[in-house]
Amino acid sequence: MSGTTINASDITSKGTEVLLDEAATKGTNNDAVRIDLPDKETEVNIPASGSYEYFSGSGDELDQSMTKTIDLTHASDAKLTFKTWYTIEQDWDYASVQVNGKSIPGNITTTSDPNQQSPGNGITGDSKGWIDATFDLSAYAGQKIELSLNYWTDVAVALPGFYVDDLKVTADGEQIVADDAEGTPAFTLNGFKKDTGKFHSKNYYLLEWRTHSGVDEGLAHIRRGASLMSYDPGLVVWYVDDSYSENWTGVHPGDGYLGLVDADQRINRWSNGNLGGTRYQLNDAAFSLDKSSKMFLDYTSIDGSTLKDNFTKRNPLFDDSADYTSDVLPDAGRNIPTNGLKFRVVGQSLNGTVGKVLLYK
Repeated sequence: MSGTTINASDITSKGTEVLLDEAATKGTNNDAVRIDLPDKETEVNIPASGSYEYFSGSGDELDQSMTKTIDLTHASDAKLTFKTWYTIEQDWDYASVQVNGKSIPGNITTTSDPNQQSPGNGITGDSKGWIDATFDLSAYAGQKIELSLNYWTDVAVALPGFYVDDLKVTADGEQIVADDAEGTPAFTLNGFKKDTGKFHSKNYYLLEWRTHSGVDEGLAHIRRGASLMSYDPGLVVWYVDDSYSENWTGVHPGDGYLGLVDADQRINRWSNGNLGGTRYQLNDAAFSLDKSSKMFLDYTSIDGSTLKDNFTKRNPLFDDSADYTSDVLPDAGRNIPTNGLKFRVVGQSLNGTVGKVLLYK
């Protein structure tokens, strides 16, 4: 596969023309064009105090910790307190407070372990904002202990993770450890890190020219009930968002790792009033100089319904200031950033196998 990568900052009002060969066959032009966008900033939370907090990291198969030796040899009672914000996969992933490698109970822990994943006294689920955590250390009075905060995850489903701030250890009412994440860490960080509650990720567009040739021939005649449907050829615009690792649009409508931008935002409904599924909304998703095709789906012998799309319009222009989300069918829409970008189909070869696209602001 060959193609061109263009940074959005290099696109001007004068514009840049690119040629795209049909995706299904190898030609002499671009198979695809990638448009790199400014990194996306995502705010997960705001630190409980100051500018920084400690963050466990987010991902699969993690075992991260932050640890400090605490001297309680002359204490008769002690406790750990901190602020915490977490979104952890319920009953599958766990944070914990540990003393000498063993989890201890606190006001935010649970011993419930339906999936045999818990460290014993685990922190799981959603804190729904910053909350106060308290752990009694009095059982360790007279000892030196290794105090740790740990975050452990399994092989699937990575949620935002575990954040802590304003950690304090008091012994006999006297504060002996204080760490608000603003200065040099009082704890040794093993996977945890100082964080601002924000992260930056890559995002970009992928442009393809899709036709009804080669392996894409099937897009021209897909059996649906007693009828055939087709997906219109033309410029297909994908938006890739690395802040997501999946496409669960039912959970986060309009967002996900990879999504198609639909040139025609009109909603198709069955004759019984039901919404057509996403596959029946994207028949005219391509941007093109040609009018979009009409569609008629005949399911009368199955459930008595039909679906008609008689709206035909030329949609040659992608404009990132337009709204490509869908209030009616949210998981069929696509959220995109606004960077002042426009992609216009300005020409195509006589046989439709090559498209010319102007990229401009």
